[in-house]
Amino acid sequence: MSLCRRAVELHRLYRNAGIEGYEGVLVSNYNLCYIDVLGRRAIFHIAKSNINMATTSVPRLSLEAAKVAADGAQEKAKQMGMGMQQLYLSNSLHDPANLHLSDFNIALVDSTLHLLHFTRMPSAKLTSIQISIDKAFTAAGHRAPTSAYQNKNFLPGGPAFGIHNSNGGRFSIIGGGIPIVIDGVTVGAIGVSTGTPAQDIECATAGVEAVEAWVRRRGGAKL
Repeated sequence: MSLCRRAVELHRLYRNAGIEGYEGVLVSNYNLCYIDVLGRRAIFHIAKSNINMATTSVPRLSLEAAKVAADGAQEKAKQMGMGMQQLYLSNSLHDPANLHLSDFNIALVDSTLHLLHFTRMPSAKLTSIQISIDKAFTAAGHRAPTSAYQNKNFLPGGPAFGIHNSNGGRFSIIGGGIPIVIDGVTVGAIGVSTGTPAQDIECATAGVEAVEAWVRRRGGAKL
């Protein structure tokens, strides 16, 4: 039995026996355990190097932070839509399709690459749903914006051509997927689809910036 387990068991024994004077047990990151009984403190130190750690902790985007990102992207989408409607009314871009450029599919994944939150705005393209999810999947998994693959290395004849066929065809090389990085660690990503790659990137960037601002307001990186 480990020293920490022994300390916990002692705590239970003294508590159940009704012995007075003990202060309790402290377990902190498997480094220190103590129990104070009748003023006599037994302290057990356990060095991390002596513990066989079979698992690690991976920071992940929280659902709350994902919603913040989605809201930020939606707000930017609405602003973009208002601009396109003005162009339509002025006949600069007299195309009914421009009236719906304010509606996007917005996907958020955490660092495990699994979908965490999804928003489909009313007129967003149904065929873009999976595209937005795959953009987020790629950005989080490769820890880079999907727009980074628009260069000759990934075009026919390039050394990395065909990468879009990897991961069951889910690896996206279309702009609109951006990783969410907190304190230097990729905790997830946002993927946006329905508009042009440039428009998708603009919305996705707004989502990332919304999370970053939210973290600053909270005074820390805990998501």
